[in-house]
Parts: sequence; structure tokens; C-alpha cells
Amino acid sequence: MQWWLYYPGVLDVDELALTAAEQAALGVSLQSYRSGDLLAALANYPVGRVPQSDAERIYFAALLLAAGQVDKAELQLAQASGPAALTRALRELIAAVTLRDFADTNTEPQLATEWMARSYDQQRQFDLHGALSSAREAARRSTNFGFAWERVAELEFSFGRTPAARRALAKSLVLAPRNAQAWALEGFLAAAQDRSAEAMNAFQKAIALDPALGNAWLGRGLVRLRRGDRVGGQNDLETAAALEPNRSVLRSYLGKAFEQNRLSTNAGLELTLAKELDAKDPTPWLYSALLLRQQLRFNEAVTDLEKSVALNDNRAVYRSRLLLDQDRAVRSSSLATIYQGVGLNEVSTREAARAVAADYANPTAHLFLAESFNAQRDPTRFNLRIETAWFNELLLAHLLAPVGAGNLSQNISQQEYSRLFEGNRFGLSSLSEYRSDGQHRELTS
Repeated sequence: MQWWLYYPGVLDVDELALTAAEQAALGVSLQSYRSGDLLAALANYPVGRVPQSDAERIYFAALLLAAGQVDKAELQLAQASGPAALTRALRELIAAVTLRDFADTNTEPQLATEWMARSYDQQRQFDLHGALSSAREAARRSTNFGFAWERVAELEFSFGRTPAARRALAKSLVLAPRNAQAWALEGFLAAAQDRSAEAMNAFQKAIALDPALGNAWLGRGLVRLRRGDRVGGQNDLETAAALEPNRSVLRSYLGKAFEQNRLSTNAGLELTLAKELDAKDPTPWLYSALLLRQQLRFNEAVTDLEKSVALNDNRAVYRSRLLLDQDRAVRSSSLATIYQGVGLNEVSTREAARAVAADYANPTAHLFLAESFNAQRDPTRFNLRIETAWFNELLLAHLLAPVGAGNLSQNISQQEYSRLFEGNRFGLSSLSEYRSDGQHRELTS
């Protein structure tokens, strides 16, 4: 099961103290490693060469880890008697990725390699603040360590601090321009700022550097969907899921893509598999609820969405408290619309109000609260009790929405839950109502 797990670069080769002869023999491999290309570093390691020292054994073990060959890496580490700090760091990384407790965490890290490994172990324990501090310390102790700057960037992004993430990532790409994971992160940063052309180029570079990197295919697929290429986007997401078949989140996104392409049966199968692969991930439960709602299976949709809300904080392994509150607001808003769909308007209003309380600056939460109030308005406008509350929430939703992301019409209620799945396009919305007392209303946007 180890081959599909992602083992990042944590070893700072400048801390190895290789001999001049070893540096000469491993020159091409070391150059590839410093440039960020772990697979090329392993490919360029001299065929049939037996490590000449403990330092070289540790380097070879780090390369084997990058390819997922954990057993061979641990064998090399077992034969290395020193330096103990670097050996311990790689073992700590293995424990973090495989979700095993690492006994020797009381030792204060001294080297950049140790701080990098400690960062991943802290993330495994849901300590994102500590993980970011450790990554910053690794970059401070070894300013030319490209992997450390990429690690800082991805953790800054976990806190939603895109400008800080871009600054750290820019340093990483200067130092290690062939790091596929860094280019994938560059793609996600650009996509988050709605710069789809830049995002597409970044994901293309990541795929060219490492065709087996699931994150790169995931990112390119999402951008293609955003640009209206539903078939191409689905194909990329299928590739991502095929490359890393046991990653639940990839199955979730693939299920959502199938649903976008009206392949409901395939979507249901992928979301069911995602739930089985990681029962504690809230993502497949959210997408499953939205799929069930479209099929008018409201009771099942409520059950799945309530499950998603309950599991929301499990994403703390890569989402800050602020971003988790935003996620909860979106889930609660979605639950409000489903309650509204089955006529439970007061329950819908309470759930939408809970979403606003979780993240008051979230425009989606205010929009759904406005819709919940709207469902309770008197269509004859004789009773104006709800009018002020409805209009206040609608106005807040418009004011808080990003530039260019607000609704052009109060009549358009359907919002996309995954921004990258929704492409920019022209559309028409029409609603006709006829009452038994002869009144009728037509709303067109």
C-alpha cells in the first residue's frame, strides 16, 4: 500500500557532509535533487552503486522514499549508524505519512532536515500553527533549501494567506525550479485568484515534470471545468484518481465531475467509494447530499449533509480554524436550502442563521439566509414583517461578495458550492407562479 503515499523532500543535502569523491560520483543526482526533481535524482543515481558512507546511505534512503520504496529506504537507514539526527528525521517523516506515532519527538530539532520532518509530524497531529513555525525555522536555518520554502508556501495557503504563500513559493521555484509539487501549488494559488490561464500553465509544468502527480492532474481538471471544458476536466480527474486510487478526495472530485456531466450513476459510485476510502472526510458527504437533492431525495440528502457538517473539523489537518468556519458556513447554508426544499422554512432559517454565525463575512451564508427569509415572505406583500430582514441579508451578501462574484439578480438563487466547477457563462432563469385567486407573477433574469 506504500507506493501511492506521497513522501516529500525533507532532506537538506548540504547537511550530509558528503566527501569530495561522493559529490563527484553523485553530481548529476545531487543537481537534480537541488532543482526539486526527486524522480530524476533517483534515476541519475549510479546504477549498481553501493553507498560508500552513512551520509550517502541517508541520501539514497531519501531518494527511495520519494519513489515510495519504503522497505528499501528503511533498510538503508538501518545500516546507517550516523549522522543520527538525519536518520531520525527520515524515520519521523515515514511515521508521519503512515500515521504512526513517533517515539523520539522530545528531541529539539537542530538541522533544517529535522525541522522539516517535525513540520509534517505536527501537521499529522492537527497542529498547523506548529507545522508552519517548524517550516519557517527550516527555511531560516537553510535559506537555499527549496523544499523548505515550498513547505512554508503550502502551509501559508492552508491559512488562506495567498500573498504570503506566493512570496514563499516564488523563492522555492527560484531555488528548485523542477519541483513538480511546487508548480502544482502555483497552479492552485493562481486558480484561487481566478487566473485560469496562469493556473493551466503551472499545472502543465507540474505534469511534465512528474506525470504521476495526482495533485497536478486534479488541478488541471478543475481549471478545465472552470473554463467550460467538461469532458477534458472529467478526463483529467479520472487520470488523477487512476494514479492515486486510494485518495478519497480525488474520488470525491471525480464524482462531482460526473454529476456535472449528468452521469449520476457514475457520480454515486465514486462518492460511495470515497466514503469507504476515508469515512471521516466530509467532502464526499457534501457532494452526495447535493446529488441527492437534485434527485429530489431530500431525506437522504439531509442525512448526508448533516454527516458532512459533523465531520467538518476533520479537515483541520490542512485547513486553519478560519477556513474550517468558512467550510461549516457553506455546509450549513446547503443544509438550509434542502430544509427549504421540503417546506421546513423555519428550520431552514435557523440553519442559515447558524451559517452566518459561524462565518459572518461569508457572502454565501448571508445569501442563503436571505433566501430562507424570502421563502417566508408574503407573495401579496400585504404582510411586510420579513421584508427588512430579507433585504438586509441580501444586501450583505452583495457587499461581502468578491468583486465580480456577486449576483446580478436577486432572483438567481442557485449557487455553486465548488467555485472551480462553475464556469463563466451566459444563462437564463425564469420563474412563473399562478395563484388560485387569479394573481400571477413572472420573474426573469
